[in-house]
Amino acid sequence: MPLTFALYYDAARTQPVTQLALAGINDAQASPIQQRLFVGPAAGKRVMSTDGQPIHLSVVSTSDVQPGVFRLALTQPDLAGAVPGADLSLDAQMDGMVQIWLQVDCSQLTTGSHAGVTLTSTEVKEVTL
Repeated sequence: MPLTFALYYDAARTQPVTQLALAGINDAQASPIQQRLFVGPAAGKRVMSTDGQPIHLSVVSTSDVQPGVFRLALTQPDLAGAVPGADLSLDAQMDGMVQIWLQVDCSQLTTGSHAGVTLTSTEVKEVTL
C-alpha cells in the first residue's frame, strides 16, 4: 500500500505538489519568495518516523540550484531565522496536515525551470486510524 504522506498547496489535500511552481521569479527579483505549503498523511491515517525521532524535511538538489537558496520553517516569521539549506523538524508522529513555509532566494536563480530539486523526508511508516 503506497504512503499518502505528501506535500500539498492546500490543507484540504486537493492540490498535491507534484511540481513546485513559484510565482514572481524573474531576473529583477531582489526579495525572496515565500510559499505556504502543507505536509501530512491522508485523512484517517497516521504517519510516524521509523526510528521514533522527529520527521525531518530537507531540500535535495541534483541540479544547478543549491539547497542553500531554500529556507524551511513552521511559521512565516520563523523564515527570517531559518538556516539556509537546513532541515525542518516535524513531530515524530502526525495525524493531520501541518503548515510549513518555504522561502526561495531568487537572486541565486535564473529565470526558467529548474529540475532536480526535491523536498524529502526521513523514513516514515503509515497506519490507518
